[in-house]
Amino acid sequence: MSHVFLFSHQDDEFGVFKVIDDLVSSKHDVHIVYLTTGTLDGSISIRRNTESIDVLSKLGIKKKQIHFIGCENELCDGKLYQNLHIAEKNLDTLFNLIGPPSTLYIHAWEGGHQDHDAAHILGLAMAQKHACLEQTFQFSLYNGYTLPWVLYNVLKPIPENGPVQRTQISWTDRMRFITYCCRYPSQLKTWIGLLPFTLINYLLDGHQKLQLCDINRIQHPPHTGVLLYQARKVLNYKNFNEGVSTFSQQHFKN
Repeated sequence: MSHVFLFSHQDDEFGVFKVIDDLVSSKHDVHIVYLTTGTLDGSISIRRNTESIDVLSKLGIKKKQIHFIGCENELCDGKLYQNLHIAEKNLDTLFNLIGPPSTLYIHAWEGGHQDHDAAHILGLAMAQKHACLEQTFQFSLYNGYTLPWVLYNVLKPIPENGPVQRTQISWTDRMRFITYCCRYPSQLKTWIGLLPFTLINYLLDGHQKLQLCDINRIQHPPHTGVLLYQARKVLNYKNFNEGVSTFSQQHFKN
């Protein structure tokens, strides 16, 4: 039985450095799965893959524990909501090889990036299939909850997702994790926006934050108001919902 992390993109692991570090230190079987290529055109970014492999290796993760199923199937960044059946099929194949997950860690249902929300739905389907929903945790990366325009929160769970489980991060680990956040040079533009808020979170809060998942949450938008990917004019929630509807209807009974 393994602990599996489902990430939409290479570098999403920054949201759960503490969890990965603790599991590896405790000698648990950990597997990291990337669901997209991390590129808009579906091309393989060796650079992005290498950056995440490098960071994960510093957390004690070996290459054989990292699975780029998005790259294997050319699932491009931004379109995961249209490719959930393909991703599911490949996760089924992976779990046949490594064994079913005992615990899943998935993106929060928070409206920050459409791939994150799609990965959340996929993760719930896998949790239900493998009877580990009670051990399926969501982590926040960024969202526009209560904020106007295209402003966003970083590493701040939204209340609608339930009670937050907080684990304190030592100062030594906070400093170490901050240096890891600087090891994604291919994503410089993204990290110019994320890093200041990540620093503030580590310095002023200093906790790993997780929330248990609830299948009923996906029957409604992640939060009231405009979602961040809507505010950025990337995708309308109605179109997102239509894109995942067939998959959701097949896996979740009302």
